[in-house]
Amino acid sequence: MKVYLASGWFNKLQDESLTFIEEVAFDNKNLKVFSPRKEIVLQKDATMEQQREVFYQNCKEIQESDFIIVNTEGKDPGTLFEAGFASANKKKIIYVWFTEDKNVKFNIMLSQSGIATFTDKVKFRDYIRTITSMEDLIEVEYKGFVE
Repeated sequence: MKVYLASGWFNKLQDESLTFIEEVAFDNKNLKVFSPRKEIVLQKDATMEQQREVFYQNCKEIQESDFIIVNTEGKDPGTLFEAGFASANKKKIIYVWFTEDKNVKFNIMLSQSGIATFTDKVKFRDYIRTITSMEDLIEVEYKGFVE
Protein backbone atom coordinates (compact mmCIF):
# COMPACT_ATOMS: atom_id res chain seq x y z
CA MET A 1 0.00 0.00 0.00
CA LYS A 2 1.20 3.47 -0.85
CA VAL A 3 1.12 6.17 1.81
CA TYR A 4 1.92 9.83 1.34
CA LEU A 5 3.28 11.77 4.32
CA ALA A 6 2.11 15.38 4.32
CA SER A 7 4.00 17.61 6.71
CA GLY A 8 6.05 20.70 7.10
CA TRP A 9 9.59 20.29 8.39
CA PHE A 10 10.38 23.96 8.63
CA ASN A 11 10.83 24.31 12.38
CA LYS A 12 12.08 22.10 15.19
CA LEU A 13 8.63 20.87 16.28
CA GLN A 14 7.53 19.97 12.74
CA ASP A 15 10.87 18.28 12.04
CA GLU A 16 10.69 16.20 15.24
CA SER A 17 7.08 15.18 14.58
CA LEU A 18 7.78 14.23 10.97
CA THR A 19 10.89 12.28 11.94
CA PHE A 20 8.79 10.20 14.36
CA ILE A 21 6.03 9.69 11.77
CA GLU A 22 8.59 8.60 9.15
CA GLU A 23 10.19 6.12 11.55
CA VAL A 24 6.81 4.58 12.37
CA ALA A 25 5.64 4.45 8.75
CA PHE A 26 8.92 3.11 7.32
CA ASP A 27 8.94 0.45 10.04
CA ASN A 28 5.73 -1.08 8.63
CA LYS A 29 6.99 -3.18 5.71
CA ASN A 30 3.44 -3.34 4.27
CA LEU A 31 3.68 0.34 3.39
CA LYS A 32 5.45 2.00 0.50
CA VAL A 33 6.07 5.44 2.01
CA PHE A 34 6.46 8.65 0.05
CA SER A 35 7.84 11.45 2.20
CA PRO A 36 8.43 14.57 0.07
CA ARG A 37 11.37 15.78 2.11
CA LYS A 38 13.16 12.50 1.37
CA GLU A 39 12.09 12.23 -2.27
CA ILE A 40 12.14 15.77 -3.66
CA VAL A 41 14.76 18.46 -3.30
CA LEU A 42 13.65 21.94 -4.28
CA GLN A 43 16.48 24.43 -4.34
CA LYS A 44 15.88 27.92 -2.93
CA ASP A 45 16.56 29.43 -6.36
CA ALA A 46 14.30 26.97 -8.22
CA THR A 47 12.77 28.21 -11.44
CA MET A 48 9.02 28.48 -11.87
CA GLU A 49 9.15 25.36 -14.04
CA GLN A 50 10.98 23.41 -11.32
CA GLN A 51 8.46 24.61 -8.73
CA ARG A 52 5.59 23.44 -10.95
CA GLU A 53 7.24 20.05 -11.43
CA VAL A 54 7.49 19.59 -7.66
CA PHE A 55 3.88 20.68 -7.20
CA TYR A 56 2.58 18.27 -9.85
CA GLN A 57 4.76 15.43 -8.59
CA ASN A 58 3.36 15.84 -5.08
CA CYS A 59 -0.20 15.96 -6.43
CA LYS A 60 0.48 12.82 -8.50
CA GLU A 61 1.87 11.01 -5.45
CA ILE A 62 -1.22 11.93 -3.42
CA GLN A 63 -3.51 10.72 -6.22
CA GLU A 64 -1.61 7.43 -6.48
CA SER A 65 -1.53 6.85 -2.74
CA ASP A 66 -3.92 4.55 -0.94
CA PHE A 67 -4.05 6.89 2.05
CA ILE A 68 -2.16 9.81 3.54
CA ILE A 69 -0.85 10.74 6.94
CA VAL A 70 -1.05 14.46 7.67
CA ASN A 71 1.07 16.07 10.36
CA THR A 72 -0.78 19.25 11.34
CA GLU A 73 1.93 20.47 13.71
CA GLY A 74 2.33 24.20 13.09
CA LYS A 75 -0.53 24.26 10.55
CA ASP A 76 1.82 24.50 7.55
CA PRO A 77 -0.19 25.92 4.59
CA GLY A 78 1.26 23.44 2.08
CA THR A 79 0.36 20.53 4.33
CA LEU A 80 -3.19 21.81 4.74
CA PHE A 81 -3.46 22.11 0.94
CA GLU A 82 -2.29 18.49 0.61
CA ALA A 83 -4.96 17.40 3.11
CA GLY A 84 -7.67 19.21 1.15
CA PHE A 85 -6.40 17.81 -2.16
CA ALA A 86 -6.39 14.30 -0.70
CA SER A 87 -9.91 14.73 0.64
CA ALA A 88 -11.14 15.99 -2.74
CA ASN A 89 -9.54 12.89 -4.29
CA LYS A 90 -11.40 10.63 -1.82
CA LYS A 91 -8.25 9.46 -0.02
CA LYS A 92 -8.38 8.18 3.53
CA ILE A 93 -6.62 10.62 5.83
CA ILE A 94 -4.97 10.00 9.17
CA TYR A 95 -4.18 13.20 11.06
CA VAL A 96 -1.50 13.52 13.69
CA TRP A 97 -1.04 16.36 16.10
CA PHE A 98 1.16 15.44 19.02
CA THR A 99 0.14 18.16 21.40
CA GLU A 100 0.77 17.98 25.12
CA ASP A 101 -1.90 20.59 25.86
CA LYS A 102 -5.23 18.77 26.13
CA ASN A 103 -7.11 22.12 26.19
CA VAL A 104 -6.02 23.09 22.69
CA LYS A 105 -8.68 22.57 20.02
CA PHE A 106 -8.29 20.71 16.73
CA ASN A 107 -9.94 22.04 13.56
CA ILE A 108 -13.38 20.58 12.81
CA MET A 109 -12.84 20.63 9.02
CA LEU A 110 -9.75 18.48 9.46
CA SER A 111 -11.20 16.12 12.05
CA GLN A 112 -14.27 15.46 9.91
CA SER A 113 -12.28 14.85 6.72
CA GLY A 114 -10.10 12.18 8.28
CA ILE A 115 -10.71 8.64 9.43
CA ALA A 116 -8.55 9.14 12.51
CA THR A 117 -6.79 11.88 14.48
CA PHE A 118 -3.99 11.00 16.86
CA THR A 119 -2.54 13.26 19.52
CA ASP A 120 -0.77 10.41 21.30
CA LYS A 121 2.41 8.93 19.77
CA VAL A 122 1.92 5.47 21.27
CA LYS A 123 -1.65 5.16 19.94
CA PHE A 124 -0.51 6.39 16.52
CA ARG A 125 2.38 3.91 16.41
CA ASP A 126 0.13 1.04 17.50
CA TYR A 127 -2.45 1.93 14.81
CA ILE A 128 0.12 2.16 12.00
CA ARG A 129 1.75 -1.12 13.05
CA THR A 130 -1.55 -2.97 12.52
CA ILE A 131 -1.98 -1.90 8.89
CA THR A 132 -1.56 -4.80 6.49
CA SER A 133 -4.36 -3.94 4.05
CA MET A 134 -6.90 -1.19 3.36
CA GLU A 135 -9.38 -3.01 5.61
CA ASP A 136 -7.11 -2.19 8.54
CA LEU A 137 -7.69 1.54 8.04
CA ILE A 138 -10.51 1.69 10.52
CA GLU A 139 -12.18 4.86 11.66
CA VAL A 140 -11.11 6.13 15.06
CA GLU A 141 -13.43 8.79 16.46
CA TYR A 142 -11.61 11.91 17.60
CA LYS A 143 -12.80 12.74 21.10
CA GLY A 144 -10.84 15.92 21.70
CA PHE A 145 -11.96 19.52 21.45
CA VAL A 146 -12.68 20.98 18.01
CA GLU A 147 -13.30 24.50 16.81
